[in-house]
Amino acid sequence: MAEPPGTPPQPDGPFHQPWPGRGAGSTAAYGQVVRTDNKAVAALVLGVGAWVCGGPFLALPGVILGGLSLRDIGRSEGTLTGRPLAITGLIVAGLSLLMFGGILGVLVLGALASG
Repeated sequence: MAEPPGTPPQPDGPFHQPWPGRGAGSTAAYGQVVRTDNKAVAALVLGVGAWVCGGPFLALPGVILGGLSLRDIGRSEGTLTGRPLAITGLIVAGLSLLMFGGILGVLVLGALASG
């Protein structure tokens, strides 16, 4: 299909890069910088750290930062990315927190049952 007159040609090929702020799925206005939310990265790191080290001291901040990151990404109008990182960090930290709570519950019930 022919381009209308006055339309600049669109480059094709493997070396074509999209304009800044216009990546896949981006809704940011032209010229705005799209960046990954640091809270999403921190949530993922804390979630994995809590899973590996098995401690609620990493899991609880991971859950909180994951939720805050999702809120910020939703309000950013496309200028913040990292939703998959935030969701993964939230899930991994939450599972770690549940696992620690289950282990603690079993230990407490065992101590109560033994007298």
